[in-house]
Amino acid sequence: MGASEAAEIADRIDLSDVEKGAESDRAADAICDLAEDLVRRIPYLTVFVSMLCPRFDLGKTAAATTTSSSGGMSLPNSVRRVMNVQLSMRLRQKEKEGGKIR
Repeated sequence: MGASEAAEIADRIDLSDVEKGAESDRAADAICDLAEDLVRRIPYLTVFVSMLCPRFDLGKTAAATTTSSSGGMSLPNSVRRVMNVQLSMRLRQKEKEGGKIR
């Protein structure tokens, strides 16, 4: 889950950039839900979530620039950035609420 899912979302030509952003948020929420579920089930477990690192997807970059003038959410790294923002916001909120997820 994560990096490959970002590429799959970016490749979807049936979605607008806004829809891809919403799909990215849902994917990031699923990652957070998984981490929260693990911590709830196993109280002595500490979970570390690594942000999705940008990658150089040469083939994807070339394809994205031909289908869209700026690339936008057709680039996997753009989707990864949106997912990272959602992950960060969600985990910071959990931390403010006194959660164990860091």
